[in-house]
Amino acid sequence: VYDLSLSTDDNPHSGNPGGSLSVGAALMCMIFAMGDISGGLFNPAVTIAYLGRFHGTGCGVGEDKLQDMLTSPKEGVKYFVAQTLGALAGTGLTILIWLASGTYPIAEIGPQPIGTDPTVTHTIGQAFFAETFGTFLYCYVVICVATTFTPLKEYKAFAIGCTFIAGGYAFGPLSGGVLNPAVTIADCVVRAEVFTQFSTPLLFVGGQLLGGVLALWSSGSSRTLMRWRWMGSLRATRDSVLRLGM
Repeated sequence: VYDLSLSTDDNPHSGNPGGSLSVGAALMCMIFAMGDISGGLFNPAVTIAYLGRFHGTGCGVGEDKLQDMLTSPKEGVKYFVAQTLGALAGTGLTILIWLASGTYPIAEIGPQPIGTDPTVTHTIGQAFFAETFGTFLYCYVVICVATTFTPLKEYKAFAIGCTFIAGGYAFGPLSGGVLNPAVTIADCVVRAEVFTQFSTPLLFVGGQLLGGVLALWSSGSSRTLMRWRWMGSLRATRDSVLRLGM
């Protein structure tokens, strides 16, 4: 949210050139600090991916935390609400910090400008693509490093933070690199874009949530492929042993 606030009247979408780096670093620190409390998700798209990953397994982040929806159906809703409220709180704090400047500090959600002319922007379709695949990249890495039986405990937050930095710089020029439905919702509520430009925030949130779903599907397909290869290796080994025995 703070990154979105660093805009100017001449270029309302410019933001902070180091925004992705600062946000990714802050995310990494928050995961290190609070990951053992809630899992350190901080993103509804990641929450959806987690819910799908743990569905039918009886597993989850921990007791009284995000769990398999079949065993703990309320926790997912709690996480969604908490993440959105956190984004709203961050937006409000940003406004208070910048209130003395006399300008409204939060840039609107939408396609980013092409070049230096703020009136010429990328299309909403390009922005949708950027948010979808940027969020997919982020959620895929989160699932791969945090939901396995042997997670990268020491490097998990580092890998996730670096992925957000990469996604922000790669897709930021198209859409702003928000990659978080909670931040999108908070920004649009504060700026009242949910009433004036409803289609834009809806497409952004839809793309981000779709990215989480695609990450879940892709990680599941990868695990299935690895399982097939492992079973194929076992069958080949068994056949070799049988031939030697004969």
